[in-house]
Amino acid sequence: MNTVKTWTPAALRQIHQAFNGPGEGIFKSQPEPVKDGKLDVLILSEGNPFKSQAVSLESSLNQLGAEIQENLEGMAYTARLTADQKAALQDQGWAIFDNTPRQLQPNLVGSSQVFRNGLPEINANAMVGADRNQALGYTGKGQTIAILDSGFDVPMMNERVPYLNVINGSREHHDGSGHGSHTATHVHRAAPEAQLLAIQVMNDDGTGRPSDILKGLQVVSKLKQEGVDIDVVNMSLGGGPDGLPDTLDPINRAVEKLSRQGITVVAAAGNSGPEGRTIGSPADAPSSIAVGAALNEHTVSDFSSRGPTDDGDVRPHILAPGEFMPGWAVPYSEMYQTARTVDTLRRMPGSQVRQLLQDRPELGQALGLPEDVSGLSDQELEKTLRGNLPPVGLNGRGEVLAPGTSFAAPVVSGVLAQLEQAQDLPPEGNRSLLMETARDMGNYSGNEQGAGFLDAVAALERLQKGV
Repeated sequence: MNTVKTWTPAALRQIHQAFNGPGEGIFKSQPEPVKDGKLDVLILSEGNPFKSQAVSLESSLNQLGAEIQENLEGMAYTARLTADQKAALQDQGWAIFDNTPRQLQPNLVGSSQVFRNGLPEINANAMVGADRNQALGYTGKGQTIAILDSGFDVPMMNERVPYLNVINGSREHHDGSGHGSHTATHVHRAAPEAQLLAIQVMNDDGTGRPSDILKGLQVVSKLKQEGVDIDVVNMSLGGGPDGLPDTLDPINRAVEKLSRQGITVVAAAGNSGPEGRTIGSPADAPSSIAVGAALNEHTVSDFSSRGPTDDGDVRPHILAPGEFMPGWAVPYSEMYQTARTVDTLRRMPGSQVRQLLQDRPELGQALGLPEDVSGLSDQELEKTLRGNLPPVGLNGRGEVLAPGTSFAAPVVSGVLAQLEQAQDLPPEGNRSLLMETARDMGNYSGNEQGAGFLDAVAALERLQKGV
């Protein structure tokens, strides 16, 4: 059973608001769906394995009087259906998926360590050897990486990073979650001269619809067709297994299309470990590179999701650093505000904690503290509080420190930009190169460590030797 404590974005917001008072933060829940009995769905219209009749999906929807919302460029339609309309379409052989907003931003995961004065930091570039490749001139120059996430807003970088929100069409940089900007940090640090593209597919609360992810992937596909040489797509988002064939998932189908266009898709494995069978789309897409998290080159992170996939494939493919990762902060974002709150709590003396919990009992509830915690000594109270805090904080540069496969995946994406600068390989070639040069982590199975720990230096040397 999973013993790693996790916090959803909503639970982190409760900590922040319990400490600072109601109304603090910019986090806004999305509007409640219209309660008219209809279902928000996404229906495959391309390559449907269950459909044999020569009739278009649009015709079927119109015949049923369904409420069509969007045509996702021939791949799928979104619609609002009654239960009877859904049943009728399924009887005709159409594959139908739930399209209501769901949590796309992975949960934050805990640590078994208790920290008093701040968190340690991991230098991912040094751990995987990306800094050594940079010293040889491999900085990702000439490569383009698209980041599908919660947005991007880093003033010193905004002019250099084109941005598009596919949910509302805005091109004004924004990241209410802060997750996307943090993710982009790790791509940029490994490949500082690569061109980044930020495509927002999540709402500020970390939720989103599968159709929005599809639209983001279709933007990438269209840009590629128009001559923008996108080499890599980073997807630090997704969901758990759905019990369906990996090739049937609509997002996976869009990933496969990008692969056929020569674009390598890197996907976070997820933070639902240590149990097996906890990897879902897009990390279970046949051609994606699924990335798990490690504390170091010998230790797989407990929270890192494990395979196999629903189809029995071994995943993840490779591991990269994913704990205590420092990344760009968006001061108005929930990620930054929560980190600042947790830092303050981490440094509080026991007497001050006791008074705070008496004044705001909702804080103790949000942190999951025992009901009798106020009866502990100051020293024990401090220890108990710190042991229940999320492993986030701020470093001396004002960056957010956080864990997750979300931040391991972009390390791989950045290293791929280095390697693509050295030699352009197809997606399957990139994946094979990373796996064949990875460092074995010891007594772990393939569904825990994949091929092992990312080794950027060995991968570059393999390319240079032409092996």
